[in-house]
Amino acid sequence: MTSTYPKEIQTSQLTEMFNGINNLSSLDLNRFILTHKKHETQKKNYKSNLCFKINEQNIKKTKFGININIPSKLLKDYLQNGQIINASLDFSLSNLSKEKNFLFLQNEKNEKELIAYFSTQDSNFNSIFLSNIIKQLQYKISKNQNICFFIPIFATYDNYDDFYEAISNVSLKIKFLE
Repeated sequence: MTSTYPKEIQTSQLTEMFNGINNLSSLDLNRFILTHKKHETQKKNYKSNLCFKINEQNIKKTKFGININIPSKLLKDYLQNGQIINASLDFSLSNLSKEKNFLFLQNEKNEKELIAYFSTQDSNFNSIFLSNIIKQLQYKISKNQNICFFIPIFATYDNYDDFYEAISNVSLKIKFLE
């Protein structure tokens, strides 16, 4: 195979490359190797979605409303140390009210922290975004603490039974990085 370049240019290019390699210190060469290995072993993050349908046994009538209890052990098994990006609590509610309602997060001592206001005027499907408590959710899941939400009875409902029967299809949706 003959080259179209003059022999002097081919030789000078090879000599330049050889000198460049010889001038690399072992530190530079090690840095290159380490950097290359680091890029090879970096884990790619994938976005995943989880949707947990809450069983009726985990929705309890309490004084002045309902508790929605979500076992953290299940979440921890599925998330496997993944990082939560966003989450929402979704449910259907018949006999809609146009009043402003509340969602509370309950701690182990049964103290309630207001985390969201929501209104049910558009449809019977409701989605409450939990972006302001993602760190709390992540912490509770990592410590195997159950996540418990409290929704007070709406003024529109005459009694607990009407309210309890009106709420259905409760689920927790989580988007996370694996």
